[in-house]
Amino acid sequence: VQAAVRADLACLCDCKKAGGDAYYRLNDKKTLAWLICKVQQARQSLSYQLSNMEAVAQTAYVVSFLSEYLPERWVTLLAKQLDVEEELKGSRPPPTTNGPESSQHRPEKKQKVDPKEAAREAARKKAEETRQQTKAKQAAGTKKISSFFAARPKN
Repeated sequence: VQAAVRADLACLCDCKKAGGDAYYRLNDKKTLAWLICKVQQARQSLSYQLSNMEAVAQTAYVVSFLSEYLPERWVTLLAKQLDVEEELKGSRPPPTTNGPESSQHRPEKKQKVDPKEAAREAARKKAEETRQQTKAKQAAGTKKISSFFAARPKN
């Protein structure tokens, strides 16, 4: 399995071996070439369904289809490389909600809370606050621990 993964990574990444370990770094040119191959494979697979379209329109359709799964950066590079930017302008779907880029913009969902669980949580918080206040009262007359480690004045 490792050999297959290494071979697949070599299609997308630069590989350096050092001390028996392999290190990989994403290579934009290799990744773009790999994506172009995927566009060609998808276009070939969909050739029957896309037979009534021109070649450029077919490519634009496949890039648009793949754009649902790719970050905007890669879609832009791919469209530019395949010269289908103009065809994609009107057909580009809204940005996807998958991936790390979109997780920043996702609104937080409120979770439904059981009333009994909410009451237990409130009681736990109140008990913790009471414990903290009790500890603070007990520690009011004591020295801070850092005072024991302070430098002694020279006589």
